[in-house]
Amino acid sequence: LQKSLELNPNFILTYHELFSLYDRSNQLEKYKDLLNKIKKLLKDKKVVNFYFAFYEYRKKNYKTTIELLKDLDLEEKYFHQIVTRHGVLAKSYDKIEKYDEAYHHFKINNNLVNKYYGKGIEEKNFIKYINKRIEFFRNFSANKWNSFSDESQFSDPIFLIGFPRSGTTLLDTILRSHQSIEVIEEKPLISNLISSLDKLTKNDLKNLRFIKDDQIQVLRNKYFENISKYLNKSKSSKVIIDKMPLNIIYVGEIIKIFPNAKFILALRHPCDSVLSCFMQNFELNNSMANFLDIESAAKFYDNVMKLWFQYTKIFSLNLNIVKYENIVNNFDLVVKDTLKFLNLSWSDDVKNFYETANNRKLISTPSYDQVNKPIYTDSLNRWVKYKTEIKSIIPILEPWLKKFDY
Repeated sequence: LQKSLELNPNFILTYHELFSLYDRSNQLEKYKDLLNKIKKLLKDKKVVNFYFAFYEYRKKNYKTTIELLKDLDLEEKYFHQIVTRHGVLAKSYDKIEKYDEAYHHFKINNNLVNKYYGKGIEEKNFIKYINKRIEFFRNFSANKWNSFSDESQFSDPIFLIGFPRSGTTLLDTILRSHQSIEVIEEKPLISNLISSLDKLTKNDLKNLRFIKDDQIQVLRNKYFENISKYLNKSKSSKVIIDKMPLNIIYVGEIIKIFPNAKFILALRHPCDSVLSCFMQNFELNNSMANFLDIESAAKFYDNVMKLWFQYTKIFSLNLNIVKYENIVNNFDLVVKDTLKFLNLSWSDDVKNFYETANNRKLISTPSYDQVNKPIYTDSLNRWVKYKTEIKSIIPILEPWLKKFDY
């Protein structure tokens, strides 16, 4: 990227990539240095002001951010910055407790995301995919599946799952701070396994029962081979955790291939999870597109949890449930219980998880700028501040509030 700037100091895309990299890797000093350069180099001062505003936001100067952005009129060709402008305005208004303004800009942000990035995306297809699984597992009996015993040296894996924005990245960062734990963050390990299974079953879940032991062994070996590619060779870890929140929808297949797998389920108040998904810019695909609309996001949550509870009724899962609120309010007890579930003893390193986050080169989830600080309470019951705006989703989520004791 630096070489690109040497060749063309006015190439906006290069600056955007560099600013994005420095932001996501929490290198704000380098971000500031680049800002000082573009003041002299870039001809379009509106774009310069945009990046200055983003820097002020990261420095928590929210009123200054709003002043810089609220009347900023960017050319259509800067569509990415236009989208981001509304997202940053929304978050800034949220921070100064102007929640109606914040929600207004979150809606505009999401509409623009759909306009500029939504071509070819079919969010309803993913809901149909989940509903198909709900229907299949509704009358399913686990005794239809033969048990499998792996004679290799590998023990069954551990999965960190949950609905997006339920605290999985916080839990990931805490656990990876333990010297004996390595977390593989959001890699396509299970999606690759599911693709292989789909070929064997001809995309028919009914055929899972006919998978042979030698085929299961091949799938297991391939999974462990793939996971080894992501391991930190400098860290000798006893426990490896595969973290991908929406692997929650594949628990049935996971249990078929890894009958002794362990699961850590991250939970958060359903309204907070759904609202946070609505407020977050995810990389758009058929699943994440459901978060562009608050009601679609709530229905997505409802479907995922219906499927999850079918799994819990069918299979005897080796499961540990961790509530985000309990981590915030009773950190030591919750983390000790989780480590005990993993057959590990306490380590004081976990209390300094935010230092682990700061030392990581890149955090590939939307929480990259949140887990690099000590535990805070700002995100607890955030939904109450937006109760008027999200009143339509309360009936959809009400059963899960009772189910999860919220």
